[in-house]
Amino acid sequence: DVFDFRVLAVFRDGQLKISRLAHMPRLGSVPFAAHLMGELEKLRRYLNSLALVAQESPLTVYILSHGQLLGELEQYCHDSDEEKFFLLDVDDAARRIGMDKALDSHYADAIFARLLLGGPPPQSYAQPEETKFYSLHRMRIGLSVAGLVLLLGSAGWSGFNFIEGVIFKEQALDAEQKAAFYRERFEMARNKLPATPVEPREIKMAVDIVAAVRRHKSTPAPLLEVVGGVLDTRPEIRLVEINWRSTARLDNNLKENARAPGVAGGEFGSRAPVHYQVAELSGRLAPFDGDYRAAIEVVDRFAAALAARPGVTAVEVMQYPLDVRSDTSVSGSAATTGERLLAAFKLKLVLGVQDGAQEG
Repeated sequence: DVFDFRVLAVFRDGQLKISRLAHMPRLGSVPFAAHLMGELEKLRRYLNSLALVAQESPLTVYILSHGQLLGELEQYCHDSDEEKFFLLDVDDAARRIGMDKALDSHYADAIFARLLLGGPPPQSYAQPEETKFYSLHRMRIGLSVAGLVLLLGSAGWSGFNFIEGVIFKEQALDAEQKAAFYRERFEMARNKLPATPVEPREIKMAVDIVAAVRRHKSTPAPLLEVVGGVLDTRPEIRLVEINWRSTARLDNNLKENARAPGVAGGEFGSRAPVHYQVAELSGRLAPFDGDYRAAIEVVDRFAAALAARPGVTAVEVMQYPLDVRSDTSVSGSAATTGERLLAAFKLKLVLGVQDGAQEG
């Protein structure tokens, strides 16, 4: 016989409550009936601990067996107030369920297999209301594990931050010591320097001012470029002297003169000039043959050529070779140097300088 385990099942109100596989010895090795009654006693005590058996009603026990073993069981199975036994022959049970062939076996495995094939039992899973407390128990365990993981993680992170804070503290102390060391050396070197009438902060401010002035200094280069470009086309004009100055705005006299006759203004552009360069040009005509009318026309054309240059704001003729104003007597500046006549004149030139053009 190859079967070593027997099924012990408990039914209540026609429903299976629990089942148990009991290890059974082979026939002939031990008293089989006595061993089976011992297993029944274990099952009865277990049912009493679960309160599945009422104290006032006996436990009904059905045993399926055959032949000699069935007769042996009759000697042990006696009804009492706690237990009531029913001994059934395996062959009789097989015929009742429709099995034609006699089993001639002490075990009911074939009957169970036939019943299982005839109508498989439905799956008996616990309902949600039956597993509610178990679900709460599992949730509690999960929350405890999650809390422990968070606690360990936070402890590890806090430890890491603490170590990092200690490192930063040591670095700060080291930096403070180095700063104190270099500050002390700086004071020692500073005490060895000769005394200065001003503080280093004021010296730095003065150096910054000088650098700013150098970056924004004004040079006569733009004005000389304009005058030189016109002189290239006027070989008869010789400049004797140039008085140059730079100003942020024009004075009232120059503005009034800019509207007077004899003054021409060139186009500057779309942007207003940052500052102005004003120059007084003193020159003469060479050679001069004594024709003052022609000399005046040459000076006017020279002034018009200057006024037409880009950036020129105003050009004013301050003195002609011959003074022809109505409120003065006729006079000229012609003089004889050796055998040559000189025709002197003066011009005032105003040049507007845009942003960046003044840097030199």
